[in-house]
Amino acid sequence: MSRRILLSALLAAASLLGATEIREYKVRLGVQADGTSKGTGSLKLAKPTPGVFRLPLGIPKPKDLKLVDGPPGSEITLVPTEGQALLQVTLPPGAPAEASLTFSFVMAQGFTYVESGKGSGATKLRMLSHSFVNTQETEIKSYRFEALLPQGLMVQAIREQLPKTGKSEAEPRVRLGKIDGCQSATLQFTKVKQGDDASMSVEVVPVQKSWTWLLVGVVLAGLYVYYFKDLVSDKRP
Repeated sequence: MSRRILLSALLAAASLLGATEIREYKVRLGVQADGTSKGTGSLKLAKPTPGVFRLPLGIPKPKDLKLVDGPPGSEITLVPTEGQALLQVTLPPGAPAEASLTFSFVMAQGFTYVESGKGSGATKLRMLSHSFVNTQETEIKSYRFEALLPQGLMVQAIREQLPKTGKSEAEPRVRLGKIDGCQSATLQFTKVKQGDDASMSVEVVPVQKSWTWLLVGVVLAGLYVYYFKDLVSDKRP
């Protein structure tokens, strides 16, 4: 093996050993009733290497990207691309062995509208969709996207959740629940290697008030009065 090849191999090995590890990557999107959205993102890093690395954001046409917190001297910018938006993160020398960064951004429209049916019966479905592709070499140990709906809206159905969960995964790919008092849909994926992708699409509808329990209460009250009328009647000698 020539000296040049050996040197290249050693440099490549050193680069891999010194590469920044992405332990956790979380994005939260708060969607308003008109679709305008405010988002936050957080990165948990291990062995942060001084310099620049890039990371896909998975948000179409984000604006007003700002670094909220991170090691002193850190920077975060958007890299113009024709496809998926990329974050460019600059880490300073002397960062701690485990570092965290948080950032914020805005998105013009969080909802999409899909035509359903034909003719006079056609309706428009309000959808909330998200897709993420790891286009970079760095593996992401844990990826999580949280969409929070405004008051008065809820998820009626999960239309897409990919990739399918593996046998070793305990939780579903998309989980519905509540975060900070808001209805939410969460997409989660672990060990995201270069080329791996995850996506979700949920149908969003107005919250429907249920009168069932009120009707049940009225019926029970009526039965009580009927069967125990002797107890509730005002009997006087």
